[in-house]
Amino acid sequence: MPANYNESTVSGQRWTRCAVVTIVNPYNRTPTVRFDEEEIIHLGGDETMTRSGTGMLMMDFDPDEVVQLVDPTTGQDIPGSVMTMAEVYTAIYSAYLKKAKARDEAAQ
Repeated sequence: MPANYNESTVSGQRWTRCAVVTIVNPYNRTPTVRFDEEEIIHLGGDETMTRSGTGMLMMDFDPDEVVQLVDPTTGQDIPGSVMTMAEVYTAIYSAYLKKAKARDEAAQ
């Protein structure tokens, strides 16, 4: 087997993160959410590599599903903090409506 060109042994950290969230919200049909993942490899210092397309999750919207909230800076559950998917939907809808109204007011 031939050697890899410029092969070297490295150490660092590797993790998976959600890079893109796509919500498909068709009229009178069940919404779906797609989470596209990427892999981050941190080799130390300023050396970081990103690999896109490393995974994908797809889910149908279930308004009764409960989501445990997690602190994005620590990865730890926030004790006593949960939301239903209906509440998540309401928050996203509210954020959209706020931005859409601001856009429309600015255009007048």
